[in-house]
Amino acid sequence: MGFTVTVSHPEKTGSMFKSYTSYLVKTLEHGYSVRRRYSDFEWLAELLGKNYPGMVIPALPEKTMGSGNEQALRSRMRGLGIFMNAVCSNSYLRGDPVLKAFMSVADQAGWEAAKKTAGQEEVSINTQLWVRDISASDIPGNTSRVLADVKKQLDPLERALRQLMEATKRLADKSALYAAEMAEMNSSFAAWAGHERAAEEGSERRNKSAAELTNVMGASERMFGAWNDILTFQPTINELLLHENVKFQHKQVGQLRGVLKHYESLQVEDAKLVKKLELMEAEVQVMAAKGRADKVAKMDIEVEQIKRQVKKSHQMVDLFVKGLFSSELQRFHTDKSALLRELTGQLSAAHFQFAKRLGVMWQGFIGEIKVDPQAMVEKARVVFSQSQGLDSFEAGDE
Repeated sequence: MGFTVTVSHPEKTGSMFKSYTSYLVKTLEHGYSVRRRYSDFEWLAELLGKNYPGMVIPALPEKTMGSGNEQALRSRMRGLGIFMNAVCSNSYLRGDPVLKAFMSVADQAGWEAAKKTAGQEEVSINTQLWVRDISASDIPGNTSRVLADVKKQLDPLERALRQLMEATKRLADKSALYAAEMAEMNSSFAAWAGHERAAEEGSERRNKSAAELTNVMGASERMFGAWNDILTFQPTINELLLHENVKFQHKQVGQLRGVLKHYESLQVEDAKLVKKLELMEAEVQVMAAKGRADKVAKMDIEVEQIKRQVKKSHQMVDLFVKGLFSSELQRFHTDKSALLRELTGQLSAAHFQFAKRLGVMWQGFIGEIKVDPQAMVEKARVVFSQSQGLDSFEAGDE
């Protein structure tokens, strides 16, 4: 089971010429509370990638924030939060001492010291477990064809997620515009209500229906104000719970692609080292045939060094391919399922609460202005059927 990590409360430090933003990172289960910069998150992701060869490390949000406004800050914090919770859901990563230091070392001096020593410490138990587990696994004989097929599938998957990401961004932006228009309408209605009150109070002759108008106007003003307050949540729901999660899904495709590219580069370097060793050994044989014992003795030292490099290279290539086939290719799909369930679950819960608040508001308003709900539904049904041909508009629970 993972930990729950929140990233919040951005704080700018430094002068107008050189400043940085730090974020409050809280681990709820352990009570840890630290401040970290974006570069600290980068450091963590990079070191985890080095410590766990062949593993697809969760993606970070973009390094640049554009204008750095409040919306961009919210987006970054949400992306960092998704990254941290994805890291902590990984059974190998969540016990890593590097991650623990990141989440728990609160004082700045201690944190800087922890970062300096992190790369010098012995391999952690968690890394050893990862290497042990993947090393014991078998890989299929057709690895090249399987990996080529995976790469082929990544392109259309990335395109589909990019289109979805762009659509969710437009939806979030339009819901923000809708909320802004609602605020403007609320303000305009308040101005109308104010005019009616002022006109009645300043009139020498009281209108007999003034009290009724005042009551309905007051109830309507409260209703529009409540509606406005509730609608302010919708852009945040669509931006942070929908768009940012889809964006993370899209970035994870890039993370898998990066691991595959790294594996290919390791294969190329491994082949170069093997070729270099073969040429060196052939040259040693030539020198030995010529009786150049002194030259052979010197070259033997170089040959042994290259052999050690080849052995290390073989091990790294083997770890990467075993990590991919024994864990990461499968986990890429299971994580997609888990992330999608998390996305739709949070989105459903948020919109349910959103709709519930709207329902309570509308129900209260109907009761306050003393109209017949069923009669209002019938009139609304007529409007809908005339404009859109909808026959299924129902009142629901009354």
